[in-house]
Amino acid sequence: MITCHTPLLTQSGKFVASYHAVGDDNCISLSINTIPSNVPIVRIHSSCLFGESFGALDCDCFHQLRGALTVIAENGHGAVIYKYQEGRGMGIENKIKAMFLQSSKNLSTAKAYDELGFPRDDRDYSVQIQALRDLGFTKIKLITANPRKANTLRQHGIEVVDELHVRYELNPTAQEYVISKQKELCHYPVYEEFDDE
Repeated sequence: MITCHTPLLTQSGKFVASYHAVGDDNCISLSINTIPSNVPIVRIHSSCLFGESFGALDCDCFHQLRGALTVIAENGHGAVIYKYQEGRGMGIENKIKAMFLQSSKNLSTAKAYDELGFPRDDRDYSVQIQALRDLGFTKIKLITANPRKANTLRQHGIEVVDELHVRYELNPTAQEYVISKQKELCHYPVYEEFDDE
């Protein structure tokens, strides 16, 4: 359920920020609902403290989030569903441990989680699915590079009529990360080569 909401002006446009809660679980949505005749465009996004807050160059999370907000604002109908869910559900402490293994042993994120004995992706999308229902979104176009995410939504009654792949430039370090997700987690390719000239 939505417990509170407020208008939010962003660099991408004006959204409504809402807080969604299911028991002890929660997330927020940034939504635009000005053209309800359109199928809404949705991004289900997990937080990335280092990429989104500190400008880390070894992931694409910031680009995914900014690109989704821009596309949704241009469409005029949709939402980013955002959950504090670091490290694909493993938490910030374990994410830092995995990052250390990546750096010290030259491992991919997935292989670092393997070495730590964690699942490669342990995210549960229950509260995000409820947030979609709170917004009245049962038929959506999903911005994602992760086929597991789309399949999970479909299994819980959300009709995903299209999977959109927003493309963006990435530096070479982040490209390696995205390529590892394609190889080890079956993600779709979404980046353009970075032009530093």
